[in-house]
Amino acid sequence: MDINSLEALLRAHKELSNQIRELEDQKKEIAKHLLTAFPPGIKKYTTPGFNVFRQERVNFKTTIEEARLFHAVKVEEIVDKIKLTSLHASGTKIPGVTHTEYVLVREITKKQ
Repeated sequence: MDINSLEALLRAHKELSNQIRELEDQKKEIAKHLLTAFPPGIKKYTTPGFNVFRQERVNFKTTIEEARLFHAVKVEEIVDKIKLTSLHASGTKIPGVTHTEYVLVREITKKQ
C-alpha cells in the first residue's frame, strides 16, 4: 500500500471517528430529554413502537478505609495478569490466552 492510500484511509478513519463522537454526543442529549420526559414514578413506559425502561445504577467512590467502617471490604484471589504477560512473552504456554491485533490511530498535531 502506498503512502497516499494509507493517508487517505487514515483521514477517512479520523472523519468517521469524529462523526461517531458527534453522534454519541447527540445520543446523550436525547437520553437526557427522554429521562426528563419520562413520567415520574414509572419504571416502564410503552409507545406504539418502543418499550422504554427507567434504569438506575449506583456508583461508589468509597475509599477502603471508609468501607472498613461498615465491614464492607473483601479480600479476593485474582489472576496476576502482569506475571502472566511476562510468562507469555517469554514463550510459556498458558491456557486461556487469546491474542488480538488492532490499529490505534492518532492524528499528529503540529505544536504552535
